[in-house]
Amino acid sequence: MTIHASKGGEADYIVIPGMVSGKWGFPSTIPNDPVLRLAMPAAEKFPKAEERRLFYVALTRARRGVLLVTINNRESRFVMELIRDQAMLRTNAIGEVLHSIVCPRCGLGFMVERTSKRGAFLGCRRYARCKTTLALDGSPSMPVVKPAGGYRKPFTPYRRNR
Repeated sequence: MTIHASKGGEADYIVIPGMVSGKWGFPSTIPNDPVLRLAMPAAEKFPKAEERRLFYVALTRARRGVLLVTINNRESRFVMELIRDQAMLRTNAIGEVLHSIVCPRCGLGFMVERTSKRGAFLGCRRYARCKTTLALDGSPSMPVVKPAGGYRKPFTPYRRNR
């Protein structure tokens, strides 16, 4: 059954496959046809608003639970937002909980453990596009995160007396 057809119906459990980013994902990155844009109302300020409403319809059809199926390292924007904002748990195929920290800067990638000559740290999985890093303190199973480098004092330009 499609999401559109499910409107008004309910089920105990809902499975939503294809929660990946990209051209054939949800939300899709395929641009709208220019002719279609002429017939549509003005674009909304919230990104992917129509797809968001459709996703909400799918989520609210379940009485007991929802299973979102995605591919590791290709998670949908909507899945990332649920993990970041609603503390949704991410599990692997056999049900083991994966500790997930969404990148605080880009919001599109998970922080993964990396090592350098200075030691271990967390870096955004989208490195090169996003260079966010966080310091690691504590055990590797459940890291305690603090901003790397600490906080800097504001820049004050040097002024000469004239």
